[in-house]
Amino acid sequence: MSARARGSLPREDSRPWKAPPNQEQADHRGSETSDCKQAWDLCQATWKSIVDRYGDGAKATDYAPREWVVVAVWTVSGIVGNGGFEYLFESQLPADPDYQLSLDAFRAIGCKDALAAFEGALRLFPGGIVPHDGEERARVFVASPEEVRTALARRFWDAADAVVANLADFIRREFFASGRRSQTPD
Repeated sequence: MSARARGSLPREDSRPWKAPPNQEQADHRGSETSDCKQAWDLCQATWKSIVDRYGDGAKATDYAPREWVVVAVWTVSGIVGNGGFEYLFESQLPADPDYQLSLDAFRAIGCKDALAAFEGALRLFPGGIVPHDGEERARVFVASPEEVRTALARRFWDAADAVVANLADFIRREFFASGRRSQTPD
């Protein structure tokens, strides 16, 4: 990840690839209502609980599927929220070099606009092939027209409230639904 991206990501720990959206971003986008704040807090607390349990060396494949959905959506949202898809493609998502597991996570929460923007950003890579090297991936991505990259980022940013709401609904359904053995992520 570039120094520019590292210096801009809000993080409470040393996991630079695991940056969640921050509350200021949510407030800036009109999420100051009580329900939105509660949804944001639920997403943040669940994400933190999961990543703290797995530690710094965790890869996408180490998480249970429902945990990866939370980690991937919150992480990708935070990174893209801070610097667009440029920041995302400068980052490494362990064990998800093609970003397909992360796309699946957005599919799981059902946020169509954010998913469409993410898919559109991936289509900017020639032949749809995402380079595994971060510097190469960033170089190829920024070679695309700036207005296209900006439009995709704006579409993703415009879906920020829906991402938070959909992820919170996913967490409630997958972690807190009746019949689950635990009221906290396991």
